[in-house]
Amino acid sequence: MPKKKTKKVNKKRKKATKKATSQNFPKFSPEQRMEIIAEWKAFPSLIRKMGLDAIQILGLDPSEWEAFLLLKTREELADHLGISRRQLYTDEHTDEVEKRVKELEKKWGGDRTPNVILGLYRGAVTEGDAARAKLWFQIFRDWSEKQKVEHAGTISLIELLRKVDEEDDNRK
Repeated sequence: MPKKKTKKVNKKRKKATKKATSQNFPKFSPEQRMEIIAEWKAFPSLIRKMGLDAIQILGLDPSEWEAFLLLKTREELADHLGISRRQLYTDEHTDEVEKRVKELEKKWGGDRTPNVILGLYRGAVTEGDAARAKLWFQIFRDWSEKQKVEHAGTISLIELLRKVDEEDDNRK
């Protein structure tokens, strides 16, 4: 009796799996799938959770982000791609996807850098925010709290010991 029950359960699972994977999902090549995953991961999750209002408040173009607002969770992304959550996890953690995510994040941030710099400037000047002023100097004036001492040439240990001995002799 238990074997029949197991067979029925397995048949139901197979049917459910087949039904889920045979739905009308677009077919993506592995390269397309990896790019979609990377773009989804690079998209700020906070904006994804907040939705269209957040995009408009931040002054971003809604049409650029529309697709990512529809896929709020990993489950929804996996369904969209027609893959399992386990496959999505595997794909997400490949070197290829991680590298592409970093590239997309840098581009996204780079495109918005002038606005951030303006906000930094406004805060440093109008609000007298010392942290922002310090950051401004670090970015635009290469300022550092640490002093660097550059040495020209080399000195051997023997030369150094001779100089120490000479200084000792001069003190006597």
